[in-house]
Amino acid sequence: MANSKLIRKLVCAAVCLAPLSLASWAQQNSVIKTAFRCDDGTAFGATFDNNAETLTLDFPNADPIVLNQAISGSGIRYEGNGYEFYGKGKWGNVVRPGKPELRCEEAEAGAELTTPARP
Repeated sequence: MANSKLIRKLVCAAVCLAPLSLASWAQQNSVIKTAFRCDDGTAFGATFDNNAETLTLDFPNADPIVLNQAISGSGIRYEGNGYEFYGKGKWGNVVRPGKPELRCEEAEAGAELTTPARP
């Protein structure tokens, strides 16, 4: 009797948690493309590759910058070649060698991402 109750609980747990497992698997095995607009007007594309554990930053008129996922206490963090991207939610900061740090917000879907010309 006790074994049948245990078996029913295990089956219920497996059935109830199966959708969560599939959703987690899909999230972990995906490539997410988005864009950011920064406080100074800079805009760039970002591709998060969860399989490769990388983030590719695509700034206008520059080669793509590939960063590797790094340990973060909270939120996300990627780094490599003197660059760092860290953030939480829709906000992200970009540290670039020899340039001021950028504070950026994820752009709305379909937003035009042109960086204003510098004087």
